[in-house]
Amino acid sequence: MVDTVIADDREMTTVINAGFAKVLTVRATKLGRPGPTPTSFRTAVRSACLVASLPLFLELGFVAIVPGAALHTVRAVTWVLTMSGLDLFAILLGWRTWTLLGRAGPKIDDLLQNAGDRVVLATWFRGTLSLGRQLVCSAASAVGACVLLRLTAPAIAQNLEIGPVSYCAVALTGLIAGNCLYWLVVMSEFSRRLLRRPGLAVVWHSPASTPGLSLLSDAFASLTAAALVAFLAAEILTLHALSYGHSAVLTVISNIMPVLAGVGALLAGILPHIWLYLAVRDARRSALDKLRPLIDNEPPGTGENAEQLHARIELYRLVETSPGLPFNAASMVQYAAAVLGTLLAFFLERH
Repeated sequence: MVDTVIADDREMTTVINAGFAKVLTVRATKLGRPGPTPTSFRTAVRSACLVASLPLFLELGFVAIVPGAALHTVRAVTWVLTMSGLDLFAILLGWRTWTLLGRAGPKIDDLLQNAGDRVVLATWFRGTLSLGRQLVCSAASAVGACVLLRLTAPAIAQNLEIGPVSYCAVALTGLIAGNCLYWLVVMSEFSRRLLRRPGLAVVWHSPASTPGLSLLSDAFASLTAAALVAFLAAEILTLHALSYGHSAVLTVISNIMPVLAGVGALLAGILPHIWLYLAVRDARRSALDKLRPLIDNEPPGTGENAEQLHARIELYRLVETSPGLPFNAASMVQYAAAVLGTLLAFFLERH
C-alpha cells in the first residue's frame, strides 16, 4: 500500500508550531502549559527560572537534610549560581528564537510556491523535532561535561569545592547546552535547505524586503546572539577554571574549548545570514536578467520612445539599487571581529 501525502498550504507553519511542545529548551518555558502554543514572556521567565534553579533547590535540600553533601564555600555556591544563570539565559534565548521562527512560519510557507517543496522541507524539519535525537545530543553533552569536571577536579579541588551539587549543576548546563547546540546546527541546515531552493516567492523589485526573509532574519539574529553568548561563556569559564589549578587535562581542555566554541559561534551565527544574502542576490539577479532586454542597445529615435526607455531604466535602477541584505552587514562584520578578537586576546593573555 502506498502512502499519499496531501500538501497543506501551511505545512511549515504547522510543523514549526509543533516545536513549542517538542523542542526541549522551549518546553522548559511551558511548565504546566502543555500543547503547541507559545507562552508569554512572563510565563517563560517563571518556568525557566524553576528549571534553571534545580541545582539550587538540591543544595537547599542537602543543607536541610544531608549537610555533609552540601557545598560549604561561597565560591562553590557562586559557581552553581553562575551555571543556573547561564541555563536561564540559554532557555530564554531558545524561547525567543523559536517565538520569532513561529511568527515567520506563515511567511515561510508563502516563500515556497511549490507544494512539493513545502512537503519535503516540512517532513525533514519534523524529523529534527524527534525527542530521541534531542535527548541523545543533550545526554552526550551532559555526560561529557560531568566527565570533564571529574578529570579536572583533582587539579582545582584545593581552590574550588566540588560536590554532588556541582555535578548536578554541570549536568543540567550540559543538557541545555547540548540541546542548544543541536538546534544551532539544525537551524543552519534549515536555512540552507529553505533559502537555496529555486523559485522562492520574493518581492521581485526588492527581494530583501520580502516579509518571509525579513522575519527569518530576525530569528537568525536571535540565533546569532545565542551563539555569541555560548562562545563568551565558554571562554570566561575556561579562564576562571585555569585560575584554580593546573594539570595536563585542564591545559588541553583550555586550549580546545575556546577554539571549538569560536568556530561554532562563527558557523552558527553567520551561515544562516550568508544563505539569506545568497537568496536575495539570486532573486535580484534573476529580476535584472529579465529587465535587461527591455532596455534597447541603441538610443531612442523619438521622444515617445525616449520616455518609455527612461521609465524602463528607472525600473531597472530600482531593482539594481534595492537593498542587498535583509540585515545589517556591519553588525555581521562586528560579530565576526568580536569572536576572532576575543579568541586572539584569550591566547595572547595565556602566552
